[in-house]
Amino acid sequence: MAVLETHQKNEFGKALVQHCETYCNANKVDLIWFNARTAAVGFYKKMDYQPPR
Repeated sequence: MAVLETHQKNEFGKALVQHCETYCNANKVDLIWFNARTAAVGFYKKMDYQPPR
């Protein structure tokens, strides 16, 4: 998933991640994996996600 650059910083990405988390929690999914672009890693870190080790 991605948000067009012209629509970033408007919390659309945050809403998408939160919806994904809600869906996964409701369906007992225990791992959420995002293949983030390098430029988006900071966004995911702010959402408390960690890069793979």
